[in-house]
Formats: sequence, structure tokens, C-alpha cells
Amino acid sequence: SGIDAGGWAGFNGLMEEEVTIYPNPLRNGDLNIVIAGDASNEEGHLELYDALGRKVYSSVVSFGNAPIVIPAENFLSEGIYSVVIIKGRVSQLSRMVMVTKR
Repeated sequence: SGIDAGGWAGFNGLMEEEVTIYPNPLRNGDLNIVIAGDASNEEGHLELYDALGRKVYSSVVSFGNAPIVIPAENFLSEGIYSVVIIKGRVSQLSRMVMVTKR
């Protein structure tokens, strides 16, 4: 499971234990995010923001047990990013992930 490098914020229905992010910190390769869901495969949004608040990634995702693979090495430079998960109209969860090239 992933290492928690930051806190969770704003859980209106999406619980911390439903989300796994790994590897964290990310040194190279892909960022994997698993959002546990039910059999209905509900859709939501996944967004990444840099430390200046700029959106650097956005995607519609399905909640389930399969990992969402982001080829982060291709576009993320070293720094700290916020991972924002939006489930439904009001459920939102954010978590920090660190990218280091060392």
C-alpha cells in the first residue's frame, strides 16, 4: 500500500481507506491510484494539481479495484502535488503525493 505523505481533506462520503496511492514518493515510472468502489463501477474525476494550484492532469475514472495508471514520469517534475478525487456531486477527497527524481 502507499505511504501517506500528506493529509486527507474534505471527505463527504469518500473515505480514506477507499483510496490507495503508490508509490509515494514517486521517483520514476507510473503513479498508481486505486479507488475502491462497488460493483456499479460509478464514475468520478481524478485531478492532479502542482504546488502553485495549476491543474496538470484530469481524467474521468471508474471506481473499482483496478489501479488507475498515470504515466507521471512523462509530465510531472520534482515537487509536491495534490491528488483530488471527486465522487458524485459533493464527495471530494484530496491527498498529497511527492515526486522526486533522485
